[in-house]
Amino acid sequence: MGAGLRVFSAYLVVMGLAVGVHYAITPLYDDGSTGFPVWTALNWPMAVAVVVALAASGWGWARQGGGDGGSGGGSRGGGAEGAGVGWRGWVNVRFYASVALALGFFNNWFADLMGPEPALEWGLVNIVFVGVMLSCGADLWRISRRRGLG
Repeated sequence: MGAGLRVFSAYLVVMGLAVGVHYAITPLYDDGSTGFPVWTALNWPMAVAVVVALAASGWGWARQGGGDGGSGGGSRGGGAEGAGVGWRGWVNVRFYASVALALGFFNNWFADLMGPEPALEWGLVNIVFVGVMLSCGADLWRISRRRGLG
């Protein structure tokens, strides 16, 4: 199972970096008149990554109790004053960000495929995509290391 986690982790990190770099350089070569053909092709592997990240973040969320609060300065105001959001709090943030990303991504993608104007700005979806992919990828890599692969 650890090797599979590494594969998924690498996929998420590569997709996060690919979308981040491509998002940053798109204005340098494409003014929109071409219909953004690279983005059209990139949407397919992005869809797979969104599903993998949603599953991974849901798995992490369920592992830590499904939003039962944080530990040691956690997410519901417990812990010492001035303490930041604990690990469990970030798991909750990542899970809900993954849900929001999935809703926004698939709504926009299906709107692009069917013809109407997307409901959200693609730029927002791409920015959230990069954060969720890198966060989920790093977490899966960490978990695979604990399972004795690294």
